[in-house]
Amino acid sequence: MKTPLAQIPDSGILDVQVAPFGLFHGVINKADGTKQPFVQQLDEAAFGRVLDAWNKAGSPELLIDVDHFSCEKSGSTRAFAWAKNLRIESGRGLVADFAFTPAGRDAVNGREYRFVSPVFNVSKNGEIASLSSVALTNTPNLPVACVLNRSETGVTDVEDQKGKPVMDKIKSLLGLAADATPEDVAAAIEALQKEVADAKANALNREAEKCADDNKDRIENRQSFIDLYVKNGKEVALQFLAALKQPAPAVQPAQQVFNSKTVATPAPGTSKLREGLEQCRNAAERCAYITAHAAEFAAEAK
Repeated sequence: MKTPLAQIPDSGILDVQVAPFGLFHGVINKADGTKQPFVQQLDEAAFGRVLDAWNKAGSPELLIDVDHFSCEKSGSTRAFAWAKNLRIESGRGLVADFAFTPAGRDAVNGREYRFVSPVFNVSKNGEIASLSSVALTNTPNLPVACVLNRSETGVTDVEDQKGKPVMDKIKSLLGLAADATPEDVAAAIEALQKEVADAKANALNREAEKCADDNKDRIENRQSFIDLYVKNGKEVALQFLAALKQPAPAVQPAQQVFNSKTVATPAPGTSKLREGLEQCRNAAERCAYITAHAAEFAAEAK
């Protein structure tokens, strides 16, 4: 590690260690405003991805601010330096040349700021992906050499930012505050799903009760019929009703017939399907029998 210089050279150009090799604790600033602990694996592979992203972007000059003001909403974008020539150096890690502005030179030379704090973008799989910004700071999180990683800034999840408008809309539809956590969103969705399921179950139960009341003269056990309706659906319940005997007509007063003969009309034969139904000993057995032979009863009813 190089010994820090007492002053920035007259040229204003100084090579600065941006981030060292190693594993370091950091914080991911989530799109919903929450902070997630994160272990930064800063190795050759990670810095290789950062450098590759830098080169694909055309090797731009990167703004160097102070205390990450440019990362804040409506924050200052005043430049204290511009980083260029990003590279990987053995033993030092990620390094860049800083071209200091007069304000930056004065701040460093006057020992107002002595360290740097990089902000990395992180992919969904938890890998360091690119360099977002760098700031001068006095509270580094990474053990960088003087000039110059702040402890609370952490890293920004860029892919999470893409979904922020959608998540904000979901929170609004669920009646949640903008700062609601993912756990709050999940709980609200689960509560909504339960509310919908309960409403459907109550509607089906009311439908079954009405059908039972409309056919009370044909049903021996009201609750068994309702349970059959709810469990097996409307079609099976109607097939059950079709297989039941119609209510006996009211008994007509006996008529006197003088000096005539009557010939009784034989009762129609009983099918084996209905013989089986007649052998059921109670409502529960009849429900089970009707359910098992629903198709046959439906065909007979036609």
